[in-house]
Amino acid sequence: MYHAGPTNSGKTYTALQAMRGAASGVYCGPLRLLAMEVYDTCNADGLYCNLITGAACAGSLWVPCRAALLSQL
Repeated sequence: MYHAGPTNSGKTYTALQAMRGAASGVYCGPLRLLAMEVYDTCNADGLYCNLITGAACAGSLWVPCRAALLSQL
């Protein structure tokens, strides 16, 4: 799913709700800090995921990362 919209319109919230409801998913954010926040929040909620920062990473069904790294998955 691709979700676009103006600033402060709930894009991240909607995307994360969709990811949480799926069997697996990838959240691609525009900033590393936002990907880290998603990673921390998901893991704290029991949705255990990996954070892709440019290094190889495997073994998780959910992956928050920067959009620039999507091609490395």
